[in-house]
Amino acid sequence: MSFDEVYDSYINDRIEEKLNNNREELDRELIKPIRLTNCYTNSVNIAVGRQRTGKTYTIIKEIIKICNVHPETHLFIYVNQSGRCQDDTMEAMKSLIKCDVVYVSENDFVEVIQEILRWKELYNTIKDQHLEDEIIDEQKQQLFDILHINDFDRRWLHTLILLEDCAKSKLLTNEKSFTNQLLTKCGHIQCSFFLAVQYWKALNSNIKANVSTIFIFAGFSRQQLAYILYQTNLPYSFNEIYEQYKHLSNHEKMIVDSYGGNLRFA
Repeated sequence: MSFDEVYDSYINDRIEEKLNNNREELDRELIKPIRLTNCYTNSVNIAVGRQRTGKTYTIIKEIIKICNVHPETHLFIYVNQSGRCQDDTMEAMKSLIKCDVVYVSENDFVEVIQEILRWKELYNTIKDQHLEDEIIDEQKQQLFDILHINDFDRRWLHTLILLEDCAKSKLLTNEKSFTNQLLTKCGHIQCSFFLAVQYWKALNSNIKANVSTIFIFAGFSRQQLAYILYQTNLPYSFNEIYEQYKHLSNHEKMIVDSYGGNLRFA
């Protein structure tokens, strides 16, 4: 072997060693499919459709499934203008969500999520450095209370966040807002966001660029559907997709996996 080949092999070995040593930290930041659901960890998921088409029902159903099959999920944060549950669908399905549910107003969201992210970072440090037995009980209980957990059994903490009526929300109207920035780094903060909108154009380009799953409900014109799917890499031509989409009835939808490059109808 030449010197260049030996040196290249040495560097590859060191890189592999570092990656193996940080496997847990890297794993929690990945976008990975969640079995038995249409979603990924650390992702942005959008339901787009007219009023009364089933957007909230679809999102809550996905959240129920995620909480049942993904053990790292610890908390569901429901964000709306009032900070109270005012959705009949959510109220009816809430008991099926197998993690704590916290209602937060738009005014309080930034403060609340900043605190949760700080404590999640501490949780990750404790897990990475195996410090579980070195924390005093009072601090441990405070961490448990804020993160809505009872122990250190989870490898990391996956937080689910629903932004209700987000097209009108001041949290997202400014592309440089704190919340918009969070949507571009879901892996770093181990959060998955769920947004419901009536029109795709209501979302800014940063959100569209980071979406993993899109639930597109029936009722959009050919031009509107083309706009939604613009720059989405799918294994079918747009004509093929629209031929199936136009036959959807009310409450039916097309599920676009923009991260995996696939779609299906439901």
